[in-house]
Amino acid sequence: MSAFASLKEIRCPRQMNWFTKRVELLSLFVFLLALAALLPVASAEAAATFGSATNITPGTNPRDTVIADFNGDAINDLAIVNAGSSNISVFLGVGDGTFGARTNFTVGSTPVAIAAADLNGDNKQDLVVANGGVITVSVLIGDGAGLFADAVNYGAVLADFPSGLALGDINGANGKDILVTNANNAVTVLLNNGSGVFGVVSLAATVGAAPTFIVALDLDGDTDIDFANVNGDGDSISIGLNNGSGSFTVSSKAVGDDPVSITSGDFDGDGDQDLAAANYFDNNVSVLLGVGDGSFGSATNYTVGTNPWSITSADLDGDGNADLATANNTSNNVSVLIGAGNGTFGAATSIAAGTTATFVRAADFSGDNKLDLAVANYSDNTVSIFLNTTVAAASTNSGGAGLSGFVRRLQGGFAARYASRAYIPRDLALRAEHCTSTSCDAILQFKSPEDAELERFTLHQSENHRHIPFAVERNKELTTFRFPWPSNAELPVQLCYTHQNNAEFCVESRIWTPAAFAASEVNIEQLGRIKDQFVVTLRIPSFNNFSYITSGKSLVLVKVYDADGNLMFKQSVNRSQTIKLLLDPRRYTIRMTPVNAAGEEGATVTIPLDVYLLTTKNPSIHAGQINVAQQRIFDALNALFNRLIQRIKDMGGEAM
Repeated sequence: MSAFASLKEIRCPRQMNWFTKRVELLSLFVFLLALAALLPVASAEAAATFGSATNITPGTNPRDTVIADFNGDAINDLAIVNAGSSNISVFLGVGDGTFGARTNFTVGSTPVAIAAADLNGDNKQDLVVANGGVITVSVLIGDGAGLFADAVNYGAVLADFPSGLALGDINGANGKDILVTNANNAVTVLLNNGSGVFGVVSLAATVGAAPTFIVALDLDGDTDIDFANVNGDGDSISIGLNNGSGSFTVSSKAVGDDPVSITSGDFDGDGDQDLAAANYFDNNVSVLLGVGDGSFGSATNYTVGTNPWSITSADLDGDGNADLATANNTSNNVSVLIGAGNGTFGAATSIAAGTTATFVRAADFSGDNKLDLAVANYSDNTVSIFLNTTVAAASTNSGGAGLSGFVRRLQGGFAARYASRAYIPRDLALRAEHCTSTSCDAILQFKSPEDAELERFTLHQSENHRHIPFAVERNKELTTFRFPWPSNAELPVQLCYTHQNNAEFCVESRIWTPAAFAASEVNIEQLGRIKDQFVVTLRIPSFNNFSYITSGKSLVLVKVYDADGNLMFKQSVNRSQTIKLLLDPRRYTIRMTPVNAAGEEGATVTIPLDVYLLTTKNPSIHAGQINVAQQRIFDALNALFNRLIQRIKDMGGEAM
């Protein structure tokens, strides 16, 4: 055998091996390309569509609007401030997207802003109006049937033109307070005494130049109500973080030219509040993503119509992500920007509105679980109602939407298989406030899953299924029920809700006795998505509510037991206090026992942690989790691609 023949025999297996590896690599590469083609792009593919406008006629120069249930029929109603006629018009919703005749109520001169909430604890919606012409704030107490008492005006220390207002419990006492922006670069707070009567803090915070619209919410995760407002002449947003007693530390972030309105929402699915401002002269909106500690990233701008006057955040296309809508003064339309769920938004689409579109709000007016739009047209003296006609995107196996369709089908499968839990409200909390010897105001509050459409609710005393009358407040973050509760009896409460498929699901919670614990709160936060570790936060109320404790050195014993009844933790509490524990609520029990000065123990109360734990071993997939799953797939593909390149390089070396 020649040397050449020997060499061929030696090299041929290596050549065959190289050919086989090339085929394997080519197959892997084709597979990766096919899988990549199925991946959803990180942009907003869905669209929100709306029908033609149906107009209702309020007073002269309608400006701001607020949506709430004013007559207790669980249907959204409208209240509109009319700057030119110095009154407000209330329209009661019928439930099919239409409204009854208007009822007008007199307020101050040139009203410019309006907000609604239960201000006096009677479970009925009241109204607050900022009056620019006379520098006052009007409070109108509702009767629960759609009518309101004569306005009571406040304004002794409002230093200048009030242009924006928001409602929130600033000092943690006596219910919703009023925050007002004033043209003298200040935010004024009017403190509620619990009965809908207000005193005034002359200067709560100094903000930027020419402040206008303001929102009140928890921006740093400490449960205190903070605020954020836009400063028209300062081209900025002021962020006021509550120090816990109603005073604020203010910082600012730059946005566009002449911001006139602000809204909030979780735009990137991380659980933190983000902000968006409408910039009048730049014809765009600035989006600032929150870090979670009250700080925000730099603004990212998105073009909208001409001279946007207001902005609102809502899930308009039903995909579980927050979208944005602006009312544009000069282009007389509404711009809709669909959110991708990762903090970015698609290009704006427009909806023709009336002349000088001023304010836009979103709510379900027709009972189909889709968010419709209400737009105030200042010069037309009309409010346009646009009913949402969006159809859910169909699944497809082509282009860049194949995996999106697969995920939607997967999500639907989870919802069908675990329907009783897939849409259970998150962070359910039941507590009582303003307790007397005979009664308390019970408050049931929860976060709705972003991809759930929970519109119809019932509330029952679960022992006999007796219907409990309630008042409900809903916004894009929280749903709050308020109802009376006898403080001398335990109240098991069953919250039932109807999903879009008309299936009814129920969740049970309870307020425990004695009245000593009426105002206690329990919150459970999961560490990670699947792990069996949770932070249980137990808030012990003020001892002023304790009926068992009479005098002297009184305390509460807080004990944690494992499943076998072994004492694992014990702490004495003698004041209003918050305790944080790291444990799995399914395996441990928390008990509280009041002890008076003589050492006598009252009735031990077991806190039913299981009703607060709304996480299963097979959690439903929500929009934020889908984004995480997508990112993990992208990361896996990237790792495979890098391995592919490295193997090609290695094989190239072998071939040489």
